[in-house]
Amino acid sequence: MPLALITVLTDGDIPWRVAALTVGAMNLLHIGATFLNDVRDRDTDRLSEEFVRRTRPIAVGVIRPRLALTEAIVCVVVGLGLTALVRWQLTAVAVILAVVIAQHELPPIRTQSRPVIGQVAGLIGLIGIVASIVVAVGAAPPWRTVPYLLYVVIYLGVGEMLVKDVRDSDNDAEGGKITTSVKYGAAAATLAAAVAYAAATVCWVWFIGQRPPGIVGGWLLVGTGALLAWIAFTLLSAKRLRVRFSKGTARRLHRGSAATFAVVSVALMAGYLS
Repeated sequence: MPLALITVLTDGDIPWRVAALTVGAMNLLHIGATFLNDVRDRDTDRLSEEFVRRTRPIAVGVIRPRLALTEAIVCVVVGLGLTALVRWQLTAVAVILAVVIAQHELPPIRTQSRPVIGQVAGLIGLIGIVASIVVAVGAAPPWRTVPYLLYVVIYLGVGEMLVKDVRDSDNDAEGGKITTSVKYGAAAATLAAAVAYAAATVCWVWFIGQRPPGIVGGWLLVGTGALLAWIAFTLLSAKRLRVRFSKGTARRLHRGSAATFAVVSVALMAGYLS
């Protein structure tokens, strides 16, 4: 996502040093957040039906929680160091972003365990990520790029956060986490995600309707087709989940959401770089 966003903000004229440092920093912050999440969820992970979750190194004891937290801190510190090589303003935004991530996982707030508030926190986090990339590029985004920024925030900050909750519904319920999907049901959360994906698609169509300079239009149609197909699949999944909860359906929702976003991002970058 960061590289696609940089591509849009620079009309395909990517500053590769800035891009490499920024993408590296964002990945390290993400890895640190993953370590923290795995430590917090280790008890419920052990009970998961998913092989990948119940065999996570922290859940099975291969990596001790204290070591995992140390690794998380190291990742965050190194990530912040990379941002300092770009510009100090990026470091300041990244520090705020790290605090938002921490409160999403840690008590007393731990927003990921709260219905609706978890989605609000995810939205704020995505706004922070987008803001950090805008700061990294070092110029105010052209107005024509605003619809794309909205697309990213809505798709990942609302839609993807909801389907992640749906995937984890059974484990969260057993672990006492009252997420949006646990409180209102997986079908309702999936339907809300479909609405978010539709809103994101409107922003995407708004963006490509402005004919971004230097881009091959055919690639944009690939992205549009992927989004429309994904909305249809999400609505179908909501219908299935209304009948009964299916771990397979929930897992495909989460994986498919990430895959669809990746397809759109690759199509977008291909359009600029063709």
